Amino acid sequence: MYSTFDVMRMLEIKRGRFKNWIEERFIVPCKQDVFPSGLKRSYFTISGVYLVELFCTLISVGLSRHFAGHVVSACSDKIHH
Repeated sequence: MYSTFDVMRMLEIKRGRFKNWIEERFIVPCKQDVFPSGLKRSYFTISGVYLVELFCTLISVGLSRHFAGHVVSACSDKIHH
């Protein structure tokens, strides 16, 4: 399992941007711990890391976050079913 911070470091994603992608559900972690303070800690499998990288690649070539999110979701469904 890889934490949000691991993924941000590996893929060089800014914290605020990555947090927004998770909050907007463009990226869905495989596990999320919620603490009493309201803090959330997200975790990703290796396939989840590859899906985040796919999302980054799609938006870097000009696709919208919404379209890229749909592509990543469809790929995730294929991987996990």
